[in-house]
Amino acid sequence: MFESWSMKHLSRYVRSLLAAGLLLVLSLGLILFLALYLLQQANRKSEEVSVALLQESLNEQLQLNTEALRDNLLTFMDQAGQSPKLLASMLSQTAKQQGQLNRLQVKKLTAATLNANTLVSSAYVHFEPNAYDGLDRVYIGIGDYSSAEGSLEVYWVREADGIRFYPIEDVSFKYSETLDAYGQRESEWFLCPREQLRPCLTEPFSWELNPGQFIELMSLTKPIFVRDTFAGVAGVDLNLDDFQRAALHLASPVFAGQARLVLLSQQQRILAATAYPESRGLYLKDVDAELAHYLASDRTALFQSDNQSYLVKQLAMPVVNTEWQVVLMLPMQSALATEQAMRTDLIRRNTENVVLLLLVSGVVLFISLWIAFRYVRQREFALNRSRNQLAMVFNTAPSPMAVARCHQGQCVTTRINQAWLREFGFSEQQVLGSNGEQLGWWCSDEDRRRVIDQIMDEGQLEQFQVWMQRADASQFLASVSGSTIEQDGEKMLVMVYDNITPTHHLQQDLLRLNRELDQRVQARTRDLQQAIQDLELAQQELIQSGKLAALGNLVAGIAHELNTPVGNAVMASSRFRGDYRELRKKIEQGMRRSDLTDFIEQGEQTTDILIRNLQRAAELINSFKQVAVDQASSQRRQCTLNEVVHNVLLMLQPSIRKSPHQVVSELQETILMDTYPGPLEQVLINLIQNALIHAFDEQPGRIILSASATEDRVYLYIRDNGKGIPEDLQARVFEPFFTTRLGRGGSGLGLSLVHNMVTGVLGGKIRLSSQPGQGTEFELSLPRASN
Repeated sequence: MFESWSMKHLSRYVRSLLAAGLLLVLSLGLILFLALYLLQQANRKSEEVSVALLQESLNEQLQLNTEALRDNLLTFMDQAGQSPKLLASMLSQTAKQQGQLNRLQVKKLTAATLNANTLVSSAYVHFEPNAYDGLDRVYIGIGDYSSAEGSLEVYWVREADGIRFYPIEDVSFKYSETLDAYGQRESEWFLCPREQLRPCLTEPFSWELNPGQFIELMSLTKPIFVRDTFAGVAGVDLNLDDFQRAALHLASPVFAGQARLVLLSQQQRILAATAYPESRGLYLKDVDAELAHYLASDRTALFQSDNQSYLVKQLAMPVVNTEWQVVLMLPMQSALATEQAMRTDLIRRNTENVVLLLLVSGVVLFISLWIAFRYVRQREFALNRSRNQLAMVFNTAPSPMAVARCHQGQCVTTRINQAWLREFGFSEQQVLGSNGEQLGWWCSDEDRRRVIDQIMDEGQLEQFQVWMQRADASQFLASVSGSTIEQDGEKMLVMVYDNITPTHHLQQDLLRLNRELDQRVQARTRDLQQAIQDLELAQQELIQSGKLAALGNLVAGIAHELNTPVGNAVMASSRFRGDYRELRKKIEQGMRRSDLTDFIEQGEQTTDILIRNLQRAAELINSFKQVAVDQASSQRRQCTLNEVVHNVLLMLQPSIRKSPHQVVSELQETILMDTYPGPLEQVLINLIQNALIHAFDEQPGRIILSASATEDRVYLYIRDNGKGIPEDLQARVFEPFFTTRLGRGGSGLGLSLVHNMVTGVLGGKIRLSSQPGQGTEFELSLPRASN
């Protein structure tokens, strides 16, 4: 019975022990499951804070790099636009002005502009008909700088062996309204500034430079105004291949080349792209529909593509008359690789621990306690490793970061990373437990208080630029961003200090370079203006010299012409004096009636000779006096065209009589004008003398002057029946110093002075018409009343 009692008591004890052990195991299991859940929550929260901090830092850096890239691209486009700006300014000032640049000079100026600006692939100038110098009829068919219609067209292209000039024959291409494959007019580069009267930047388009040779271009053009009226365009072309290489080169340093760049036009066409460089000019939606949809949506998450997550920044970029989009994409996999590895390891270990806990739930208390102790130690080790991994991510972050604990307005630094120590130069012992006010890494206490107060009041601060001071007292410009987080009931302040001093210096250098460029452009503009003034002064001096030379020739001719009537008058007066003395002697000796009659008859003949020759001399002197006064003073007065032509022909009689040629005036009606007779006489003298020298060979020729008039204009024609002017020389006859008789009496100034006086002082136009072997005609179109 004792044995039975003992067995029964032992059985009851075992059952009690088993029940107590089971209850203890269940309690311990519940405690372990609760601890596992709390550990998982703590790990998840710690991971979320770490990822948020890292993503925020990367987001700020991506924002800064995107803005810097946009500024560099804007600077690139501004430098490319200096060429059309300079060309349009200079041609607007010189067009239809006295002493304007001739077409050859415009061609050379455009070539010099292309040589000076290596960012563009071509430079050009295109004018409306008769908008530049009004000489389109003169320049018809001259392909060196004019179209077949005579309008001024200059087009230079940069090629591998240098720059090359392409002549423009047909000008209809610049008015084409035909749409290309993307809905853009083929002549948008000309029609846009013509219609909007402001600079224009086109969408990409294909241009057939030579048959079968297509290139992708963008055109940047600026309108040229002449007296506030649209006259043409000055522009440059950007080769899309060269532009993409430049854009990708600017983006290559961003995040050590890991970032992807997509540059879009206003119509969402690809201008430059890292991932698909061969798709330039295409719509983004046709190349990457997912990215196009993402950019057009109200995005809040990361962009997912090909099992990759991207942090995306998109900035608007206003350029001339359009707006581009700069898109910069950073792959998050490489940035979050450490965080992802930690998360995977944590999930794996949690699964192992749960399985292990279920397997040992029925084991005795000692085994359970030992497993629990081992499990707690493992979890503590995993937590420490997680914390170490987070600390490694924090310490290896590229931007200087600091964490401070704030209480009652006082902040104490609790953690800093290696980037912060390298940037500021303090030791970790100096920084931990102190703040910026004590160590003085803020250059201004006022800035420090304003930054901390704003972060504490608003919860965050982005890109506040402020000067900081290192331990060695050197200073740098920092972009400070910060935010606050709550941890264990305490407010933690997290701050990022990005050194933007190189960017600041680069911006300052760019500003300085822009100012220097503006100064150089202004200096060159002043030099050109001074050169133009010098040319105008030299031109006036040449005109004056020409007037004086012509006046000198007139003096010599008139002196010779006066010799005959004056000599005859002297001879007649001498004879009359002799007759008078003879009559006196006869009166003393006894005069007969026949003697008196002879004296009276001879006296009448002598008096008639005196009157005719003195009148001839007076007429020559009056004409010469009028011509000399007109040419010396250039005064405006009322006169008749017949009077001016009569005076000129009278003055040129000595030269005309020496030649075998005739000069005939066919002016019939009296044409009254209010003009400058001096310059008009000089024009007629030069044209007649030019015809006497150049128009004829050895055969006698004929020069005819005729005129017609309307209510407000007078048309004067000087034509000859000489050998004419070859077609290849007609466009150059008005150029200074151009002559076919250099060294044989030709100076090359006669017709140049004629052109300048007709279009300048007289306010008219001159037209040349000539056929080889059929003579030459100059038509002067003059206002009846000059301005």
